[in-house]
Amino acid sequence: MTARGRKTRGAAGLLSAAMSCLPGVAWPDAGLVSFTFDDASRTQYELGFPVTQAHGVRGTLFVVTEDADAATREVARGKAAAEDSAEGDAAAYVPTSWAMTWDEIRQLRDAGWEIGSHTHTHPHLPELDHAQVVHEMETALARIEAETGVTAVSFAPPYGDFSEETLDLAMDRHAYHLLALGQENKGHNPVASVDPTRIDRFGVYNWTAPGSVCREMARTEARKTWLVVMFHGFSEDAPGDYEIRVDALRDIMACARALEDGGHIRVAPVAEAMNLIRGTAAAPD
Repeated sequence: MTARGRKTRGAAGLLSAAMSCLPGVAWPDAGLVSFTFDDASRTQYELGFPVTQAHGVRGTLFVVTEDADAATREVARGKAAAEDSAEGDAAAYVPTSWAMTWDEIRQLRDAGWEIGSHTHTHPHLPELDHAQVVHEMETALARIEAETGVTAVSFAPPYGDFSEETLDLAMDRHAYHLLALGQENKGHNPVASVDPTRIDRFGVYNWTAPGSVCREMARTEARKTWLVVMFHGFSEDAPGDYEIRVDALRDIMACARALEDGGHIRVAPVAEAMNLIRGTAAAPD
């Protein structure tokens, strides 16, 4: 590990340890945090999912359904070819697809993750006409329901791109519309006044220090905010565009676990977090 890597891990570890020693409170007085994962990539399944499982964290997975369809077909072909080979061992086949298969997505569903929609083909929605936008959204909804048995209530537009028209179309078909890149308030959504049409997210990239994510999570308690964190891909080596090192994810998840165990935050997928917020707002004084 590089000196920079040791320094980054130390910063996250020190902050999470310090926060875990402070007196905490239970929700609704604690902060609220959600982790979202765009694209349903293979690195999220192979590298990210085991880390979240190890820390008892459930997230919201935004699926690009055409990619999941293609990955499922590719794996089926690969296993069939391996079965027909001299060795005849389909289990030895190693997937090469960029995205998760539907079998893998169902594993996350079974682990308590929320399955959300990221459209069918991941286009820039404002560049499409009305019929094309409707097709993207409704095809994705149909494929998710057919493959997972759940209705995707959360929607994240690809690239964070949306217009008033695409926003209206999304909200006609989903309960929640998530932004990207800290477009409103760096991922912090005031619990007392969350706008379900513009749920802001804190993007984590290869230049984002894990300690900074940990500090933002810790701030939700005092600020009474809901922090929604956005991840893309993960890497064991030098991260590419839209990726972070998996050891950085471990630091972030360890901090989340310490903060939740200390009573400072509640961690929940997007739809579950909104249910908590609405339940609290509806509760009598």
